[in-house]
Amino acid sequence: PLVVVEGNLTAAQYVDLILRPHVIPFIEEHGCIFQYDNARPHAARIKRDFLQDEDVQVRNWPSCSTDLNRKEHLWDILGRKVHQKNPAKRAALIRILHEEWDAIDQDVSATLIQNMRKCCNECIAAEGGHILY
Repeated sequence: PLVVVEGNLTAAQYVDLILRPHVIPFIEEHGCIFQYDNARPHAARIKRDFLQDEDVQVRNWPSCSTDLNRKEHLWDILGRKVHQKNPAKRAALIRILHEEWDAIDQDVSATLIQNMRKCCNECIAAEGGHILY
C-alpha cells in the first residue's frame, strides 16, 4: 500500500511506518531481497541495524542510479496522474494519491521488473552513463 507520512521522513519513521508493518511482512511472504538507495532515511544506521536484526538480505544501490531504479518510474506515473487532477486541498491530494496508486496496473510493475536485465546491460554498455529507461 501507499504510505503517506506527515512532514519529512526520518529514519525512525521509515522503520516504524514503512519497514516494520509493510516491507518485512512482504519479504517474509515472498522471500525477496530488499533494495534501497542512499536517501538519508534509507541509509541511516537505525535502518541498517533493524534490517540486520530481522535477517533481511539487502542489496545496496548507488544513490545516483535513477535510470535503474524501477520504483522511480512508478513515482513518475503517480506524479503525472495526480498532477492532471490538480488537487487544491491536502485531503484531496491524499485521497487522489491513494486512488491513483491503487489504479496502477500490476502489469506496469511486472514490465518494469522484467526489463531490469535489459536496463542493466544497457547501463554496462554505456559505462554507467545515462540510458533511455
